[in-house]
Order: sequence, then structure tokens, then C-alpha cells
Amino acid sequence: MASSFASLGTAAGAVCTASTAADRRAACSVGLQAVLELKGSNREVYESLEAARQGTAAAKAALESTNLQLQNLEYERSHYSKEIKTCRDFRSSVDDEALDLLPEASFLQLQGGAASVGDAHALMLSRLTFELGGARFLGDSRSLADAPQSARSWACGCRS
Repeated sequence: MASSFASLGTAAGAVCTASTAADRRAACSVGLQAVLELKGSNREVYESLEAARQGTAAAKAALESTNLQLQNLEYERSHYSKEIKTCRDFRSSVDDEALDLLPEASFLQLQGGAASVGDAHALMLSRLTFELGGARFLGDSRSLADAPQSARSWACGCRS
């Protein structure tokens, strides 16, 4: 490209100093050739610049996509952390003692050891399920006096 500039300058000087028309045409031809070489060099530089821009844009898009995924994961982690904290901080408005459940020892005796003693949560769920089954068995009656004989015998057998 530097030689094209020099050729152009030389051709311009030759056109100015040429004495005949043939010399001027030859100098113009050399100058035109230098201009065409400059345009070709300029086009090559422009195309390489466009390729570099496209490569940069593709890399930038990949980076933005990765950053968006990271932000989504961080938001999700934050959401789950808040949910876990909420669950850990949850205190029931009804104490386990206020539920008037069958005592744990009696429940385990009735179940024959089928309930998991090691997991307090699973044990509580089993006790609640057992009590729900008993309540459904008794129906909507509020006292054992209104319940049929089979329900009274079931309730008395469980609570003894």
C-alpha cells in the first residue's frame, strides 16, 4: 500500500512534467493503476475489518448468552434460598400437642413398628394419617355416643 502511494505521487509528478501527450497518457495510466491498487488494498482492509467485527459480534453474543444463563442461575439459587429460609422459619400456628394426637408410644404399638422411628417428620405424617383415618371412620359425629358401636369400639381400643 505504501508503494501505491509512492507510485501515485510519482505519476502525478510525471503528468505535470510530461512534455508530450504520450508521456502524459503513460503517467496517467501509471497513476490510474496506482489508484486501482489503493482501492483493492482498501477493499481488503475493509473485508478483514468486517470479518473481525463479525467474529467480535459472535463472541460477544456467546458471552452475553453465558452471562444471561449465569444471572438466571443466580436468581434461581436466590429464590430457592429464600424458599428454604421461609420453610425453615415456618412455625405452625397449632402445636403438635394441641392436636390431641394419639400418644407416640401407643401409635407405635398399634402400628407394630411399621412407622419410621428415626424420621420425626415421617412419624408425624404417619400419626396424622392414622388420626385422619380414624376421624373418617367415625364420620362427622362429634361424640362417641352418637357414633355406631363399631366406631366406639375402634376409638376406645386406640385410645387405651
